[in-house]
Amino acid sequence: MLRILWNIITGIGLLDAMAIPSVDAKTGEHFPAYYVFNNEYHLPPEKSSPSEKPWPSLNGIIYDIKAGSGNEDEINSYFVSQINNGSLRLLADEKIVRDKLLKTRKGQKMSIYDRREFLLPYEMTSRLIDELNNLKLKTTGNKNEFKIERISKSIEKDRFSSISYGLYRVKYYEEKSQRKKTYNDYSQFAFFTSKKSKKGG
Repeated sequence: MLRILWNIITGIGLLDAMAIPSVDAKTGEHFPAYYVFNNEYHLPPEKSSPSEKPWPSLNGIIYDIKAGSGNEDEINSYFVSQINNGSLRLLADEKIVRDKLLKTRKGQKMSIYDRREFLLPYEMTSRLIDELNNLKLKTTGNKNEFKIERISKSIEKDRFSSISYGLYRVKYYEEKSQRKKTYNDYSQFAFFTSKKSKKGG
């Protein structure tokens, strides 16, 4: 489901800034406004109602999702299941990658900026692991539902929220694709009728 990669999971404060056109102060380059294709508040005037059909345009790449009583348990449960069954694979640890990079001629010749840019995804992965190690499961007392809470309040869980929301959206598109595939598999039988046997000679 590569198309899900175009979806951006972001916070409301950032959305407010992205929903208006912007200009690069240094280059003067103009950038169009982006919009959330499932939220009336962040839709452009020409859009009368949010819709995922057809697939949103380049400017409508943001999906607004919030965890609440209606979906929080499902989001958390799906994340935990993907971790437990090994479906979620993370990048290597930042320190390991840095050590390997600095042993290469290319890595040694890199500027500080280029090296930082190269290592940034691995650094974010390390920070994600720090966040995950700071989380604990807490039952809510409602059936088998549970919440995920921070052990130390000094460590945020923004990266965890982002990846868990992203996985939840991937799950949506996978299930949608599977339902469509199942429908197409059975649609070939829609007009099948058995022949009635003739009675008598």
